[in-house]
Amino acid sequence: PMLIPSQHELGTMHLRDKEFEKAFEIFSEAYAAGARSPTVVMSLARLFLQKGKVDRAIRLIEELSELRPQDAEALRMLGAYYQSAQRFADYTRTLEKLRIIDPRESDLRALGDIYNFQARYMDQMAVLQELLDRGWGNVVDVTTMVHFHAANGEVERAMGVFDSLKSQTKVIFDTQVMRLHLSLLLDAGEIAEALSLSQQWYEASESATDPWEIAGLFINKGQPEAALALFEMGIQ
Repeated sequence: PMLIPSQHELGTMHLRDKEFEKAFEIFSEAYAAGARSPTVVMSLARLFLQKGKVDRAIRLIEELSELRPQDAEALRMLGAYYQSAQRFADYTRTLEKLRIIDPRESDLRALGDIYNFQARYMDQMAVLQELLDRGWGNVVDVTTMVHFHAANGEVERAMGVFDSLKSQTKVIFDTQVMRLHLSLLLDAGEIAEALSLSQQWYEASESATDPWEIAGLFINKGQPEAALALFEMGIQ
C-alpha cells in the first residue's frame, strides 16, 4: 500500500518545491492547532521571511528557542534573522549563547569580529585563544594576539600564545609566526631558546628556509655571536 504523507511532510514537500502558499497554509493551520515542533515553527518562520515579514519570523524562532534553549539549529537561524534585521545586540547575544552550547569556527570568528568592532579587545583575544585551543587558529589569529599582548607589555601572555600551537605545526612554523616568535625571544634575552627554535624551524621547513635569513634576525637584534652559533649547530 502507498504511504500517505503526514500534513507536516506534505508541508515540507510544498516548501521544498517552492509552493509557498500551500506550505504556508499547512504550517499556519498546524501552528494554530498548537503544534510547536521545530519542523512546524522553523518552516513557518521561513515562510514569513519569504513574505518579507522578518519580525514575525523572529518572534516565532524566539518562541522556539525559549521552549528549546539548547537547540543550536534554532539559535543559528535566529542569529541569521537578527543579523538580517540589523539587530546586532541580539545577534551578538545569540552568538555568545552558541559559543557555550555548540561552538563552531564560523560562530567564534563572527563573535570575534563583533568584539573588535566594539573595541572589546580583551573579549576578542579570549575568542581568538579559544580558536587556537580548538585547533582552528591561523597565522592572522596568532599575530593579532601576540602584537596585542606585546603592545600592552604582556610579554608572558604573548609568549603563551605560541605555547598554544604545540600541535599545530603548519601555523607554528609559518615564516611570519616564526619571525615574530624569535623576535620576542631575543628581546627577552632568551638566546638559547631562540637558537633551539631556529634549529627546529630550519629542520621542519618545507621551503628550505634560508639560513642567512634566520641569522639575519639574530644580527638585527644585536646577537652576531648567536648568528654564528647557528651555523656551528649545522644550519647551513
